[in-house]
Amino acid sequence: MRHVAKVTVVVGLTALLLAFLTCAAGAQTLTDSPQAQALVDQALALWADTKADVVGDRDLQAKTLLDQVVAQYPGTNQAAAALRHLAYGTYLKDLKDQAQAYWDKLFKDYPTSKERGYAWTDQARFLAAKGDQAKALPLLEKVLKEFPKTDLEPDALFLTGDYLWVLRRFKDALAPLERVVAEYPNTTEALRAHYVLGSIRTFQLTDDPNAALPHLAIVIAKEDVDPERVAWCYYMTALCYARLGDYASGVQPCKQVIENYAKYPIIVGAAKNLLKWLEFHMPQGEAPK
Repeated sequence: MRHVAKVTVVVGLTALLLAFLTCAAGAQTLTDSPQAQALVDQALALWADTKADVVGDRDLQAKTLLDQVVAQYPGTNQAAAALRHLAYGTYLKDLKDQAQAYWDKLFKDYPTSKERGYAWTDQARFLAAKGDQAKALPLLEKVLKEFPKTDLEPDALFLTGDYLWVLRRFKDALAPLERVVAEYPNTTEALRAHYVLGSIRTFQLTDDPNAALPHLAIVIAKEDVDPERVAWCYYMTALCYARLGDYASGVQPCKQVIENYAKYPIIVGAAKNLLKWLEFHMPQGEAPK
C-alpha cells in the first residue's frame, strides 16, 4: 500500500510539473531583433509598389526577405510580423492557399502575438471586400476581446459598425460607431464613423434628423480628407433640413454641391432635384439661410 501511495504521489507531482511547463510554454514571451526588423523594413519598402502584382523581381525579393525573417529569427516579434505581412501580400494577390498557410503558422507559432489582431483585421477586410461582412464580424469580435485599449481597437470598432450598416443592422451599428467618436475623437476612424453615423441618421433611422447634423458638420469641416464624402454630407444636411421643415436652411448645402462638386454627377443631380423641391416648398418671401 505504501508503494502504491508513493507511486500515486510521484504521478501527481509529474502531472503538476507537466501542467506548469505547458502553462509556461503558453505564456510566450517574444523578443525583438534589430537585424530582423531591418529585413522586415527592407521587404516592406520593396513591396510597397508591388502588392498589386502577382510576380515581379522586387516582389520576390521582398517575399524572400520576409521568409528569411521567419526562418532565421523564430520567437521574435519581427517573425510574427513577417508572417502577417506574407499572409496579407499573398492574399492580396489572390493566392489564398499560401495566405492561409502563413496565417495558420502565425496563429500556431505565435499564440500571444499582437500581430494576430492585425491578421484578424486583415482577414475581416478581405471577407468584407467579397461581400461577406457577416463572416468578418466574429474576427473583429476577437480583436476587440483580446486587444482592448490598443491601437487595434478604433479600427475594429469602426469596421464592426460599418459592416453592421452594410448588413442593414442599423441600430446595432450605432454603439460601436459612437464608441469610436467618443473614445478616439481625433482618429481617421472617428471621422469615418461620423460619416456612417450621419448616413444612418439621414437615410435609415430618420426619426430625429437633428441627430445626423452634428456628424455631417464634422465631416464637412474636413473637406480636404475625402471630397466625395463631403459632397454627400452637404446633400444629407440639406435632406435633414427638408425633413425638419426648415427649407431655407437646406438651400445653401444644395448649392455647395452644385457649385463645387461637379465631378460627382450623381450627387449633383440629387442636389439639383432636392433644391427644386426646397424652393417650391419655401414660404414666399423667405430667403435662403
